[in-house]
Amino acid sequence: MPTDPVPGGCLCGAVTFALMPPLDGVIVCHCADCRRSSGHVWASVPVPTDRLHLHGAAGLRWFAGAPGVERGFCGLCGASLFWRSAGAGLMAVA
Repeated sequence: MPTDPVPGGCLCGAVTFALMPPLDGVIVCHCADCRRSSGHVWASVPVPTDRLHLHGAAGLRWFAGAPGVERGFCGLCGASLFWRSAGAGLMAVA
């Protein structure tokens, strides 16, 4: 099982992060909100928030689309990056 951090970020580099293993499998959501947000199904990896390390968050913006739910995206390039539910302790990372 890999132990090295998994790097990630948006298209323009204004938001960068690392995910600390172990990582669970990919989850896919087909709900209308996820399809509107991503242009297709939303595929992500659930990560405990303490294993998500933001290195650059200059462009990170949050959109509250439903009560208790937020989607994180880059305000500069528009890349969809995160989904979180209040109090869950997990972040879904695209």
